[in-house]
Amino acid sequence: MGPFAVGPPRRRGPCPPAGGDAEWSGHQIGATLSLDRHSSSLGRFVRTAQRTGTLMVVCVVIWIIGGGGSFWPAWVILAGGLLLARQAYRTFVAAPDWRE
Repeated sequence: MGPFAVGPPRRRGPCPPAGGDAEWSGHQIGATLSLDRHSSSLGRFVRTAQRTGTLMVVCVVIWIIGGGGSFWPAWVILAGGLLLARQAYRTFVAAPDWRE
């Protein structure tokens, strides 16, 4: 299949146990849900970092093209840094259950 071929959806997390009547244990389900939660918050963090970094670079480029002067992009960089710090705290510190 090529990269744009339509096929069955990809599974996230570990495969279910082999066998027809085997069931998932509570620990396996909890670990899978925890990893899914972390991967979505990690993806959200990465997207926020990319967008914030792009906005910062665009502001600095506009400042350079405008002839310099007072460095006003510092306010955008400060606000973006605070936003990114908050998102990093939520992803890596406030939700440590994915490490278990």
